[in-house]
Amino acid sequence: MRTRRLFAIPIAILASLALTTAVLAGGWASVTITDPPADPTAGAETIFDLTVMQHGVTPVSWPAITVVATNAETGATVSGQAKASGAVGHYTVGLTFPTDGAWTIAFSSNDLLMEGGQTLAVSAAAPAAASSQATTVSAADVSMVTVLLMLVLAFVGAIGVMLVRDRRAAASGNQDEGTPATTTTG
Repeated sequence: MRTRRLFAIPIAILASLALTTAVLAGGWASVTITDPPADPTAGAETIFDLTVMQHGVTPVSWPAITVVATNAETGATVSGQAKASGAVGHYTVGLTFPTDGAWTIAFSSNDLLMEGGQTLAVSAAAPAAASSQATTVSAADVSMVTVLLMLVLAFVGAIGVMLVRDRRAAASGNQDEGTPATTTTG
């Protein structure tokens, strides 16, 4: 009986890892700014057109995407919810930068891990030529981490139940051995 349980633990670990791998596999998308604005100005709304490709190949319009811009000098952030529009994989979002400076654009979603980003120069006065520099920014997908944590907790709970059951069975087996057998004749 104990031998079966010894085999059950590694099998449970492998099953948990296989399920976790399946959940985490394929859960990412690349996001690019289709036509980066050439002249973003502080205080004025700037519209961004985005292309979202799951696995960098297949256009998708189902994930909810938040666009987050961070000022490199001050750490100030501005965010907006991108909306699917037009062709599959096309999104738009409007952001208003409160100050000038270098702003890094990143993407996050609870549905997929988002990869991609860009740095824009936002001017305070008359629009100037924007310098852009491609960067790669990854946002941790909270839902994937939650699923992984739930699997680990379920696994630990299952091991705990098996250990308690073993101890109770061993304790009841020891009590049965210590009581004398009685027979009744009638």
